[in-house]
Parts: sequence; structure tokens; C-alpha cells
Amino acid sequence: MKKEGWMHTLLLTIGLLTLLLVIAQFFMAKGYINRAIENNEAMKVGGKENYEKLKELYKSDWFADAQEQQINAALSQGGGAQNAGQQATSPSQEEFPSGQINAAQIEQIKEGAYIEGNEDAKITIVEYSDPECPFCIRHHNDGTIKSVMDNYDGDVNHIVKAVQGVDHTNTESKSLAMLCAGDLGGAEAYYGMYDLIMGQSTPSTVVANSKIPEFAQQLGLNSSRFASCLEDKEFLADYQANWQEALSFQSSGTPGNLIINNETGEYRLVSGAYPTDTFIQIIDQWMK
Repeated sequence: MKKEGWMHTLLLTIGLLTLLLVIAQFFMAKGYINRAIENNEAMKVGGKENYEKLKELYKSDWFADAQEQQINAALSQGGGAQNAGQQATSPSQEEFPSGQINAAQIEQIKEGAYIEGNEDAKITIVEYSDPECPFCIRHHNDGTIKSVMDNYDGDVNHIVKAVQGVDHTNTESKSLAMLCAGDLGGAEAYYGMYDLIMGQSTPSTVVANSKIPEFAQQLGLNSSRFASCLEDKEFLADYQANWQEALSFQSSGTPGNLIINNETGEYRLVSGAYPTDTFIQIIDQWMK
């Protein structure tokens, strides 16, 4: 009996030690995975220092408010059972973040950017757009900004800056394709690539990334130089800088539409795929 009791105690001890070892290995693996995930996220935004700043950003009250605006915009434009089939409504002007920037800051935003329309227009709409964001795709395919520009006959121009607010699979490569096209063919090729990518996508189905070389050929770009530009990620830093610029204006969702009065420096941020009338209500106040 004593021998059986000793064996029972030994087996119980071994079992407990094995369990403790498994638990320890689990937490070690979990810690390794968490570190790997953090390192991966840090690389996406340019390093650990930027990642730490983003974590502070995500904790801030105004970021939560901006996210709430984006979610509410999505619900009002087609999401949620209560809003199904209803026309999106424009919120009050007070719901759009506003501010003031100087001439040097406006110049910095436009530096190196591809401007669509009259470069000397009184109003500039900077659209922070994700080529695989369903709301951005609908915003483009509805022709919202084009309608706004047509309404003002040369008084409004447009700048698209590709960003990646959400980790869509091919946003980076499509964004770099736009920038490479612009480098090789100027504004016409830049917006040509953007129009092909967005125009052949729907909010539920994005165009295949394999179509990008074909789009480059359609635009008459040098195929080998275009392929080299993409492979080397020549404009990765510019692409990453676009998102940091968007965040500096509290534009945490896509599409983020920064409407700038070039004469006064006043700006308003329309975060979401709002209808043409929303933009006209803001711009009309500045055109009087």
C-alpha cells in the first residue's frame, strides 16, 4: 500500500510539472507571437517610434470621435437594418472638424502632388483614399468629387493621396502603381491608373492586382520601367507619408476629404463618402 501511495504521489507530481511546463510554454509562445505582431505592425508605419505614437493616437478622445463619425457615415449610407435603402443625409456643419493652416502648409500639402483641375482654383479637395476601401470605391464610382468640380467651373481642384487606413490585401501595391504611373506619365497617368483601379472595382469586389500591368500598358507607360518602379517600391516613403498627413488632420478613416480654402487657409474635413450636396454646402459658404 505504501508503495502504491508513493507511486500515486510521483505520478501526480509529474503530471503537475508537465502541466506547468505546458502553461509556461504557452505563455512564452504567446509572448513571442505578440512581439512578432507588434514588430510587423511597427514596420507598416515606419518603425517602433511611429508605432508608439499611433498607440497614443488610438487612445485619444478625438480619434474615438473621428472613428464614430466614420461609422455613423457608413451606417447612414447603407449599413444597418434601420437605414437600409435610405438616402444618406448630410450632418450639420458642426460635425465636420475644421481648422486653419497657413500658405506654407498649403504649399507643403500640394508639393509633389498630382492636381486634377485648375491648379489656381480657390478651393482644393484633398482626398485621402484607399484603392481597396469599399466606401472609397463607391465615392469614386458615384462621381461625387467630379460633380463638385463641375458645379464650380474651375474654382475647385482635386488631389487624391492614396493611403492605407485598414490592412486591405493589395492597397499598398495599387497605391504604388498610381505613384509609379504618375512618375512616368504625370497627372494624366496618375489619375488614369486611379480611375482604372477604382472603375473596375465595386464595393464588394476589388479588381485583381494582376490587372495592374495591363492598366499600365493601356496608359502607354514603359512596361519595364513601370515594373521596376513597383518591384523596388520607389515611392513607398511618399505613400506612407500620405497616411501621416491624413492623421495630422484627424482623418482616421477613408475616404477622408480635406476641403481647403486656398485664399483664407480655412479647412473642413468631411470624413466618409458623403453626397455631392455635403461638399457644396461647405464650399458655397466660401464662394460668397
